[in-house]
Amino acid sequence: MNRVCIPAKIVELLWNDDGFFREVANNRKASISRFPRYDQWCDESGLNLSFALAGYSSEDLNLTFKQNKVYLSNKNKLSDSSEKDLQQGMIIRGIARRNFSLGFVVSEAFDVTNATAEMKNGLLKLTIPLGSVSEEKNIEIRGE
Repeated sequence: MNRVCIPAKIVELLWNDDGFFREVANNRKASISRFPRYDQWCDESGLNLSFALAGYSSEDLNLTFKQNKVYLSNKNKLSDSSEKDLQQGMIIRGIARRNFSLGFVVSEAFDVTNATAEMKNGLLKLTIPLGSVSEEKNIEIRGE
């Protein structure tokens, strides 16, 4: 099955970066930074996206839909000083805590206004059912 949503950054690069467009047009592998990591699949419930967000809670995240686009970001932007404070005395730092903002262009075959999101054990699961796209909407993330 073809992908039903595309990261907004790729769409933007295709329009604005000739080198990136040539790489994609020549069937070469094109990559962008991917934090947080995510899975994407379709089933009878619709389009599903699962994001690995260890160390984040549902209160730390913004999830917004506008027309046929989905936006996910962290609410409280981390400053350089808070990063330095966190690193002082740290022996091992294996959990990523960083600012992020992701956008996806979703196929018009899905109804973003009836989407649901659930955060459990550091995994955010977003389900967008089949339907039609309409106005902007913020989605509440249910969590622990």
